[in-house]
Amino acid sequence: IKLGAIKGTNVIVDAQTKIDKPINGKILIVDDEQINLSLLKSLFFNLNYEIVTAKDGLEALEIIKNSAFDVIICERNVPKIDGISLKLAVNDLTNNAKAMFVLLTYNKNKDIVLRANQLGVDYVLQKPVLFEELLGFIQRFIKLRRSIQ
Repeated sequence: IKLGAIKGTNVIVDAQTKIDKPINGKILIVDDEQINLSLLKSLFFNLNYEIVTAKDGLEALEIIKNSAFDVIICERNVPKIDGISLKLAVNDLTNNAKAMFVLLTYNKNKDIVLRANQLGVDYVLQKPVLFEELLGFIQRFIKLRRSIQ
């Protein structure tokens, strides 16, 4: 009903009607566990983020080479190229070198955090992740990034 009021009178609104909604940012989620991909994708999509997913680090690297992201969320132990190696590769790509990088792990420890800090990983979060915490980091990052540009 609200969409009909916006579009004007005598307009048919159905399943084919395109609804333009503002995109809050573009996020790549890399995880080999389908449940994690689906859950994060759904949560961010419902908040108007553009979401791209990858099941392994090699697939993610190919996507990253061809598209810019605001945020990259990657599980540390994804197959083919792990999260740490993916961040190392991202650092060499101009289109995503300044993207926020979040490393997710079930086993957060001092060595992982030190290595992540050396590579410029923005956050290392232990699974299960509190979505509200992750969302807060992302919202602040994107807001700051847009205010600088």
